[in-house]
Amino acid sequence: MSRLRRLREDIRVTVDGVRRWHAERAWLARSASPDGPARDVLIEARGDRFTSVEPGVPAARLPAGTVRLPGLTLPGMANAHSHAFHRALRGSGVGDTFWTWRDRMYAVAEVYETDIGRVRAGQKAVVSGSLLPQPVTGIVETIGSQVTRLSALPDDPVQFTDGRVFRVRIRLDEPDRVAGLINAKVSIRIGP
Repeated sequence: MSRLRRLREDIRVTVDGVRRWHAERAWLARSASPDGPARDVLIEARGDRFTSVEPGVPAARLPAGTVRLPGLTLPGMANAHSHAFHRALRGSGVGDTFWTWRDRMYAVAEVYETDIGRVRAGQKAVVSGSLLPQPVTGIVETIGSQVTRLSALPDDPVQFTDGRVFRVRIRLDEPDRVAGLINAKVSIRIGP
């Protein structure tokens, strides 16, 4: 069995319910260790949270059951990637995935709940905006089934901004014309 596998499987919990690791060297915040990796770092966790990180704890002072981490210990990196495109997919009722979005372009209209009864799938729509030299046409593809708050701020500061809206997805007829305008603010007119 490899040393890494043994370390991964060696998760001991002490009598007091605290898990402890002792890192030979650990990369900590610059304020805790300004001269590089800290030595003899005691790391404690309770449940799924780290509760203590204390450098300079010699092996002789370690509580029983502490797992030794030889070499350099690095902090885990946060998974901070984004799935912003999922926001428009939520509530659409259509089984689209990220991969289908790569081949298409959509405009997402926020339609007030008082007006949503006049919108139907298949209706023509015209998308315009300051970044578009000419309006782009499209078709209403889906109407969201979830009421959300208005996320785009109106141009008129007096206009009601706490509106409850449905997200309406419009599939654009000429996706190449808007390919570089992801998340651009546009105006959308949905016709009969």
